[in-house]
Amino acid sequence: MFCQETKDSLKDKTTKPIFYDKLSPDESWEIHKKNYIKKLKTKGITVDEIEKEITTYEKQKDNFLKNLKEQRKNAATNRNNAAKRRVEAEVRRNQATIQRHKDEKRRDEAKIRRKQAEEWRNSFENIITKEIIVSSQSSDIAPIIFKVKKKTSLIFRVNGKVNSGTTLIEFFNPIGEKEGQFLLEHKSNPELTKEDALLKSTSVSLNKLISDSEVGNWQINISSQKSEGIMTISVAQHIGN
Repeated sequence: MFCQETKDSLKDKTTKPIFYDKLSPDESWEIHKKNYIKKLKTKGITVDEIEKEITTYEKQKDNFLKNLKEQRKNAATNRNNAAKRRVEAEVRRNQATIQRHKDEKRRDEAKIRRKQAEEWRNSFENIITKEIIVSSQSSDIAPIIFKVKKKTSLIFRVNGKVNSGTTLIEFFNPIGEKEGQFLLEHKSNPELTKEDALLKSTSVSLNKLISDSEVGNWQINISSQKSEGIMTISVAQHIGN
């Protein structure tokens, strides 16, 4: 006696849509159905059973087409989103490239400016440097006199700090004309005590360039009004061509 295994129950009856990009939904369904029939035939079931399964399977067509359309819609959305992301990424890369070029240009320009500034500083030599102490006890400060031997550019520099009062620094050319001045003024805080105010100094760093200076004896006058502090006054002349 031969024993026949019952094969009228199938394990795989799903109708997940297969993505056929160039076919219509109905054409995709027909291909999917033909593949399912082939699968049924490999199960060894009868023709009647196959027809019964296909009749049941046909009822899933609407759901299959709906899923397929949704699948295609989602795929199209994903493609559009991916294309959008690629465009945005390309824009960001281009912007980053432009920014890098701008940064490189700024760095190159800054290097050039630093080099020019260094060359310009190196083209000057110091003529005179004086350290001046101003005190509220005495306002009598001797003028500083220096000689310029040729017509050139001069740089006047003042660096220091004052704890109170004001100090006026003026510089005159050989014919007695005032070429410029620096005013050092300490602005006190009325809320501070006298002892604390002395600790709160005003730092100064001033520069003045005079082109085509006159030849002869120049003079720097310093006058103080109740000022306390110390400063360094220097003059340098251009030695370039």
